[in-house]
Amino acid sequence: MLVISQDTFKSSSAQAITPNGITQPTPAYTVLENGGISRPEPSLQGQDSGIYTVGWKSRGTIDNSRRGGKTTARVRKTTALDTKEFRSNQKLHTHRLDATVKLETLDVERTIKELTQLLDYREYMTRETDGKKFRTTVIKERRGETITISYEKKEKKYVIHITTHDLTRLEKFRGYVNRVLQMETYTLELEAYIRYHEKDELKTALAILSIAKEIGKRVKIDIRPHRGRYVYYLLRANLQYKGAKVVLKTYRHESFGSRKPTDPEFHPKIEQLTVLKNASTLTQTSELLKEYTTLIYTVAYTLNLKTIEGEYERQHTTTFETQIDPQIQRMLRGIKSKIKAETLLEHQYTDKRMAIARLLDKGLRPVDIARLLGYSRQYVTRIIKQLLEEGVIIRVKRGVYKLNPKYKPKEERQVIEHHGDIKDLLELVKENKESIVEYCVDGTPYIDIKEEHVITRYIFSRLSVGETETQLLAGYRRVIKAYTFGRRELERWIRQILKQS
Repeated sequence: MLVISQDTFKSSSAQAITPNGITQPTPAYTVLENGGISRPEPSLQGQDSGIYTVGWKSRGTIDNSRRGGKTTARVRKTTALDTKEFRSNQKLHTHRLDATVKLETLDVERTIKELTQLLDYREYMTRETDGKKFRTTVIKERRGETITISYEKKEKKYVIHITTHDLTRLEKFRGYVNRVLQMETYTLELEAYIRYHEKDELKTALAILSIAKEIGKRVKIDIRPHRGRYVYYLLRANLQYKGAKVVLKTYRHESFGSRKPTDPEFHPKIEQLTVLKNASTLTQTSELLKEYTTLIYTVAYTLNLKTIEGEYERQHTTTFETQIDPQIQRMLRGIKSKIKAETLLEHQYTDKRMAIARLLDKGLRPVDIARLLGYSRQYVTRIIKQLLEEGVIIRVKRGVYKLNPKYKPKEERQVIEHHGDIKDLLELVKENKESIVEYCVDGTPYIDIKEEHVITRYIFSRLSVGETETQLLAGYRRVIKAYTFGRRELERWIRQILKQS
């Protein structure tokens, strides 16, 4: 792994769910006409609040046919990805939406009753804790749907914090804060994202890095090897955008490596978090979301990302559209040629001269390559001379070169340390059985896989295979799991996989 550092009023009508996932309630009350958010667990409690030391108490009623006002739909099994170009499907998805408000006085029991009715909490659990710094009540409906009310003992203030994936719930909460609690401002944390095909990962990462150079504060990059190449497990840029704190990132699911490419969660997401510390309770949350997400929208539109919508996106998110930021678009267009050039280097040749050879074959002039890749013209000229002498390229005319069709490149070799277990080893064999050139399952096992002209040796450093037992090791060779099979059984399983058509 390579790491580079920097959620009294209740609607009398049922809710309707539109195809794009937007919940549309019709309130019987007038207090919150335009009056919702989402985070896994509230982050307002201190370490010593004791919030995780008390068990949950079940409250509310269970409805097996409906949950949270939404009809439960069967999960549709898919065998292929549902992909669309962003320009033909210009939708962003809400992810985690949070709202926080601080008050001097509060009737906690009444507020809990009003909010659970207002936000239409159907099946939920309540947990109460009393720590040194906070006295807290957490009402949790399901993952990402939470109301937290805390009393900060030192500041002697009450804090209401809601987390939701439903934009409508966030709107209801805004109306409640404005008209019932009579607060003019509150804090919002708004997340929007797009899941996109991994083929666009490199150019998305380059676009984020380019934006960070102009309006960024710091960047964190976590690049990890996967099946013979490197992927952006996380690239996060902290930015200042329209006066707000913004985090723009592309990242992978933590278990993407064990998923198949036909699984939407195998592919990366580009996500924007916007933090508004003094948002007006008079402004609809949907308008703020549209105003600040022009950044991620412009990136997706300009690059025309191939978007993916899985079952999670269809069932658990709110979709919305916004507009292009001309300044960001001009910035991205200025690096578009650079993105195209560097995308050609995605195979990551160990001999970077081959990358220059490919760019020459695509019709780029030496001066263009020097400018796009940040090399000096003299350096590119020297590399071209070496490529000509070795027969890698041929001169067509002055300044124009092509790859030599008669050139046979030497096989390149690289070694990647794989941290998987037996399941990962067998899965790697299954997915690459046509490309395996050698394997060893004695001692520390390894698998050699050939892709194009590169042979990659995956060494499973956490495994120790013996004659009758296989061990899964942790640091300092500590055994954390032992399997009751040895080298012969493992080798037989691999042979069976390789024989399958």
